Amino acid sequence: MILLDKSFYTIKKEKQKGRGVFAKKEIPNGTIVADYLGRLIKVSEEEDYEKHFGHYTMFYNDKASIVPQDIRAVGAHLINHSCMPNCGVLLLQKHIVFVSLRKIFPDEELTIDY
Repeated sequence: MILLDKSFYTIKKEKQKGRGVFAKKEIPNGTIVADYLGRLIKVSEEEDYEKHFGHYTMFYNDKASIVPQDIRAVGAHLINHSCMPNCGVLLLQKHIVFVSLRKIFPDEELTIDY
């Protein structure tokens, strides 16, 4: 679930990455932007899931990964990877929370390192 007010972000489709989340206006450093909600699958099921849906799983722990309930919906699963991300990931009491690591500028894509 994206926790930002809709006035702060938009979803755009990119040729190489598919859909992504982009800032519409400045997002301050330290802002909670999303909570990755979904369902848990066994680590042994990851490869089959990724092949079937064409979507990466999110690490949860050494026994399970998390996948979106509805891959077509708008949610944290749309925040793409970058080797130089502007958002970090925190594990908080069974939640995977995405937080901005620095000021994010308008038209910049929100990214994490996974």
